[in-house]
Amino acid sequence: SEVRTYQYMDSVFAQDKELQQANRRMDIAGYLISGKVPVGNLNIDLREVIKLNGVEYVRLGLGLSTNDRFSEKHKLGFNVGYGFHDHRWKYGAFYEYRPNRDADLAFGILYRNDIDLWGLSHLLLPGIRPRNYQYLLINRADILERVELYSRFNVLKKAEARAHVNIQARRLNEGYFYDYKNAQVSGVRIAEAGLQLSTRFKQAKLRYGSFELDGFTRDDPRLAMDLRAGSSIEGDKGIAYLRAEGLFEHFIMLGRLGRVNYQLAGGYITGRTPYAMLFSNLGTNKRDIDLFVPQTFSTMQPFEFTNTAYGALFTEFETGYIIQKRKTFGISLVFPNSIGIGRYD
Repeated sequence: SEVRTYQYMDSVFAQDKELQQANRRMDIAGYLISGKVPVGNLNIDLREVIKLNGVEYVRLGLGLSTNDRFSEKHKLGFNVGYGFHDHRWKYGAFYEYRPNRDADLAFGILYRNDIDLWGLSHLLLPGIRPRNYQYLLINRADILERVELYSRFNVLKKAEARAHVNIQARRLNEGYFYDYKNAQVSGVRIAEAGLQLSTRFKQAKLRYGSFELDGFTRDDPRLAMDLRAGSSIEGDKGIAYLRAEGLFEHFIMLGRLGRVNYQLAGGYITGRTPYAMLFSNLGTNKRDIDLFVPQTFSTMQPFEFTNTAYGALFTEFETGYIIQKRKTFGISLVFPNSIGIGRYD
């Protein structure tokens, strides 16, 4: 019955130009929301056009990938960019296969020759967000070449997951190295496997073709975890690690007094890991005028404290209708507090 229904709808759709135009508009909207501009069978990835960080200062580049007009199951793409401070080209390519475009399951392979900024959390959300101010502060990075197999899927419908295995060649930059058995090691090849999970519990996903939204509100609690295990391919280089990081964020409503936003974060590493993968990403004090960056320590400089294990609680008390009654616009005061503990083995 369902098969015959789809056949009927497909035949109607093929004859109705208004439906086709509406579908194209939805597709274009979906690509734009995800940071892509469709041009025929290709998408231009806006996130690859310009990147800002403390290593490259400014990177200009281009990212292209195929879209559903090319194929609903197969996706190809590549990117290239040039950093104007480190004077290096970065590039990469990928292939992804989705058995069913309406299912949350995909398999892919990618290659990247890029940099890996030291200490950044793998749980940072993409886009223009206050926390991503850290990209401008971190001025150290490893040179990383990586080949990776990955799969994206859903767990219990509401949790998004990404599993990967990769082989990476990592070269320490800025003249850094580490000692191992009286040898100065400045580069290592690593085999790594990992799993990343994230969920907002109550939110479902809206999808229509390429149009995709993770929900209509950010007020639902967010839980995210990143688990990784790796070891050096050359057994005498000493790299072998288990790395886990997680966070939970939500808020508590206080009526007219306001609300308390909070995030509980922590991580743990056992074994020997490259410096770039240690926890040194929580400090954002790098300027003469101090800026408040949510979920960071605004009085701590980047790399001031580097840890193999940490726990932290970040809170923000945001006033409600104390100053004046407001409907659409008003003034709020925000009182942040950060507390944490860490250790370095």
